[in-house]
Amino acid sequence: MKDESGFVVPPLSRADIRAIAARIREAFKITEAWFPIVEVLDILLPTLDPAFYMEIVENEELGDCHALTIPEEKLIKVRCDVYERAASGHGRDRGTLAHEFGHLVLHARIGLARRPFHAGIEAFRDSEWQAKAFAGELLVCPAFVSMGDTVEVVAERFGVSEDAARIQLKALRQVGYWLRDQHESIE
Repeated sequence: MKDESGFVVPPLSRADIRAIAARIREAFKITEAWFPIVEVLDILLPTLDPAFYMEIVENEELGDCHALTIPEEKLIKVRCDVYERAASGHGRDRGTLAHEFGHLVLHARIGLARRPFHAGIEAFRDSEWQAKAFAGELLVCPAFVSMGDTVEVVAERFGVSEDAARIQLKALRQVGYWLRDQHESIE
């Protein structure tokens, strides 16, 4: 089994990550459910930060790795097959790009190479958990999710895999997202 643990990073809760994702949507003026991750990485981000670049590489260069981010170089490398599928709306690959964007946003100023992940660390201090949570929060914006939405509806609306939709719905239900909104609207 592939080790998916990341590096030890400063702690971030899912609520913290949700707020960061919301600020990114605001910064790029994205007001619809569908987050155009390919366009953001290809066009919008380089205009905001000319040092950023995304490199589409031959599959052999990355092998089994679909994409990787080198935050200190502001670089995301993506296998060409993953990029092409993401550009055509394939949910898993859109998630891969959003995950790598998460590393860039959340871990740009952290010396990841010097701080290897150790077994037993809390999820909220794991760089991989943070990037996965970021991808979910960015692509599945809670403002466009209703309490009765099914996994299939969420996957279709946001262009994510059913697994990603399931995880986001579970995360929103765990924190009572809709109950909190109803309470806030009453006040």
